[in-house]
Amino acid sequence: MATIKDVAKLAGVSVTTVSIIMNGKSGERKISAQTQERVQDAMRELGYQPNLTARRLRFQESKNLSSRFSGLWITVP
Repeated sequence: MATIKDVAKLAGVSVTTVSIIMNGKSGERKISAQTQERVQDAMRELGYQPNLTARRLRFQESKNLSSRFSGLWITVP
């Protein structure tokens, strides 16, 4: 199973760049159309499929952390 690191290596870019493109933020980060195409070609060539279970777990983890710490701001006189 291909990883995001494999895609980055094949496309000749960083893992961060692959992540930005996969999350649809390439316009905000001004990543060229040529780079986007290289990443998408690498994903197709490797048969890359994002791990949705890991993504859900990570999202849930960050959501739980933010709710855990949201009430901790205490003012001491």
